[in-house]
Amino acid sequence: MSDEEQAGLGAELAAGAAPLTLVFAIGSRLFGLPLGSIREVIRVPRITPIPRGPANVLGVSLAGGAVITMFDLAVSLGFSPSAQSEHSRVLLVRQPGEVVGLVVDRVLGVHEPATAHETVDEAAGRPADAPFLLDPVRLFSPA
Repeated sequence: MSDEEQAGLGAELAAGAAPLTLVFAIGSRLFGLPLGSIREVIRVPRITPIPRGPANVLGVSLAGGAVITMFDLAVSLGFSPSAQSEHSRVLLVRQPGEVVGLVVDRVLGVHEPATAHETVDEAAGRPADAPFLLDPVRLFSPA
């Protein structure tokens, strides 16, 4: 993101506008993270497994000049492990004191929050076509 784009985004946030969202898919489900929490989106690099690590930890990888822990976001959210493909990507997400890698099935793009929807998923209390927004800080916080 250029300095001008960041300045424009900062002005939107200061004016109370909803932040932009990076929308991605895990299987057929849509999710989103605030664009400001994303450092970078990369192709899935070579990942070195961690013996006897948690099920949601794929391993570690060198990305952006640092060793990054790579998580299978599907497993972290309670779904079956992702089947990685040529469309899979890693979201390098800023966390307090570190950056982590979240492997997702595909990235759909940056979206502005919608203000009106015609279809509402009553069970979820949100528009049926809207991504489920994740809080990057709470995503890996202890319960």
